[in-house]
Amino acid sequence: MRCHFREDVHTGLGILEDYGVPFDLLIRPDHLKHVPLIATKFPRLKMVIDHIAKPLKYPRDPTKTDFECWMAGMANAAKHSNVYVKLSGIISETQNWSAEVYQPYIDHLLKVFGSKR
Repeated sequence: MRCHFREDVHTGLGILEDYGVPFDLLIRPDHLKHVPLIATKFPRLKMVIDHIAKPLKYPRDPTKTDFECWMAGMANAAKHSNVYVKLSGIISETQNWSAEVYQPYIDHLLKVFGSKR
């Protein structure tokens, strides 16, 4: 899979990388596949996946398959040491949330990213 960005976006990401400015990724689960491509192209750019990519707000279908795809996307992103994940804001993305709903997501993130990223 190739990453297709406009050249001005590449330039902007390069500037952020040069100045040490983190890049927040406000993305959905279907965008996770692009994170490793950007992380590879800009290895010194700290990138932060906001709100765990909102997996409960933007599911393709409410099936186990969506959770598995999200898990795989996060695991692939976590292979890059310049990628982090932000847990904040996740409860504001869904109604009728509970700790039990988010526990599998948080467990997976701690497993693949650890507690430091």
